[in-house]
Amino acid sequence: MYHIRREARRLVAAGLSVIPIRPDGTKRPALDAWAPYQHMRVNANTLLGWFRHGEGLAVVGGAVSGYLEILDFDVPELFAPWCVVVERLCPGLVARLPLVQTPSDGRHLYYRCESIEGNLQLARRRSVNETLETMIETRGG
Repeated sequence: MYHIRREARRLVAAGLSVIPIRPDGTKRPALDAWAPYQHMRVNANTLLGWFRHGEGLAVVGGAVSGYLEILDFDVPELFAPWCVVVERLCPGLVARLPLVQTPSDGRHLYYRCESIEGNLQLARRRSVNETLETMIETRGG
């Protein structure tokens, strides 16, 4: 728990907004009201009260985090082929981007951009029960 709180302090000091997420792997906020942190970064006193019960850590994208956008790969097997294409078009780019492996074996790539359109679904497929399942999306708006 201490290392998560230390990392949260480091990320906030770097200009990012963070929130605790539930320790059950769902990536759902561990706060009743987390929407304020989409518009303001947490202060040090609030951070002291978080991450006491094994919570995980999520970075909030958007303007509050310096126009941070996250490319979210929910289907792990799509990440490597995507990297091959990007490496061919822009050698070295993927290696320069912060990369996080999610509890579900997905990948998050972090980057900043001047204009964030909001959360956009980039790739979807039909699941076994014929509903549309998101495979790749952006996060940050």
